[in-house]
Amino acid sequence: MLAALLVTAVLMQDAMPLRLVLPVGAILLVLAIRPRSSTAVGIALIAIPMVGLLRRVTAGPEAFVPDDPLAVLPIVAAMPALAVAFTTGRTVRRTPGLNLFLAYVLWLLLTSLLSVGGSLTTQLTGLALAIVPAGVGYLVAAGRIPAVERLTTHTLIALPLLVGSYAVVQFFQPPAWDLAWLRSVGNNFISVGVPEPQGFRVWGTMESPLTAATYLGLGLLALLVVAVARRNAPGRVLRTIGCALGAVLLLAALLLTSVRTVLFALPLLLAVMVLLDLIPGARRYGVLFLVVVVGGTTVGVGTLGLGPEGSDPDRYAISSISEDTSFQERVDLLPAFLAAATNPIGTGAGSSGVAKRLTEDGAARGIDNGYLTLVVEGGLIRLVLFLGLIGIAIVRAARTARRNPRDPTALLGITALLYFGLLQTSADVISNSLSIVFWIFLGVAIRGTSGQDTASLVPAGRRARYVDTEAPTTQIPVVRVPAARTRYRLLPARSSLRPIVGR
Repeated sequence: MLAALLVTAVLMQDAMPLRLVLPVGAILLVLAIRPRSSTAVGIALIAIPMVGLLRRVTAGPEAFVPDDPLAVLPIVAAMPALAVAFTTGRTVRRTPGLNLFLAYVLWLLLTSLLSVGGSLTTQLTGLALAIVPAGVGYLVAAGRIPAVERLTTHTLIALPLLVGSYAVVQFFQPPAWDLAWLRSVGNNFISVGVPEPQGFRVWGTMESPLTAATYLGLGLLALLVVAVARRNAPGRVLRTIGCALGAVLLLAALLLTSVRTVLFALPLLLAVMVLLDLIPGARRYGVLFLVVVVGGTTVGVGTLGLGPEGSDPDRYAISSISEDTSFQERVDLLPAFLAAATNPIGTGAGSSGVAKRLTEDGAARGIDNGYLTLVVEGGLIRLVLFLGLIGIAIVRAARTARRNPRDPTALLGITALLYFGLLQTSADVISNSLSIVFWIFLGVAIRGTSGQDTASLVPAGRRARYVDTEAPTTQIPVVRVPAARTRYRLLPARSSLRPIVGR
């Protein structure tokens, strides 16, 4: 473990900018104290919502540094997890979709090596933003990075509340560094607004209104699954009140971002989950959250006027979409799929997305369709691999949620996958720092079990061996305690365990 950390540090030493030395040093210190791959992933999850604020506070009077290396701090934090898991771990689960997952990661690497788009810095940044989160997801799916799904769920419950609180304060009483940042990047973020109180779309502690809105939306969904999974547990009243207050705060902050992509995606996602009964035994909660989101948006925008001064409330009406400029631009992108398909390997990861904006002074603009971005950067093969991968993951996540209706992590897994899948139609949300969350849940879904599955199977005073029929080629490790020898098979029905006649 320590050898992997030293290798990571040595490889980064020559090219490491000064503003990364202290944060990376702190990361390596924590990893040296607690040398686990899950620790590196946990640090990355905590860094995701905080790195934007750290950049602005430490960037001096202008609150902005072109080509700022701190922008990729969560990716840097997750890199040791890859090194440790690959060098010390071994694949403990062979599940459907794992080989497809590996093919996707290898295709990312191949197309990046053959990349012809952008500078070397852009290519390396794009490769890191795409392959590190996907690599973490693959290792989670293979069982090499254990016990990260619950940590991910906990961070999505707690940290969005901090981001939302900061965003509300930012709108009414913006700190000096936020105003300075907006003045510095005004030419590249004209649609954000003007640097004065209540004159701009908030971005909280993050990098932009879109990333902030995406994260706040995840927080809303996390509160939903907590309310559903723990609806019969002790403390139900206090938990319901807490979730309701948290939802109001997050929805208010979400409205202040004025990101319609997320505001439209959330009701659509909730409606789909209710119609397909993807919230096991709790359709009424889905309907309730759907009413809260739609009603809260209507009241917040139409009555309270939550949004930058001068913004038109009609822009949130569905009837106005056909006349919206940004919507028309997205529709006009559809023929570009055919043009992009002519390049079988694409232009390389990051050549048309976030990496260009990070390495070209923020002047580059990404494609307003994440699926088209996949085709442009990795050819049709990357798109087909991704669609196959997320399709398998959604099916397996739905099965896991039905087997574990009281496990928030299982419910949040299927919810997060559908959420990111919807947002991908508007922007590339699977190839940036925040995408670590997506790839973790995708890895958990491919793995096919939640943490509750293995924890609830051990009968006291028995020597048991369990077989998961959802993945017949995979066996949960033997649990040995001094008692009679018994074998059980986990059935898909709710009847839990049944003895197998034999040894």
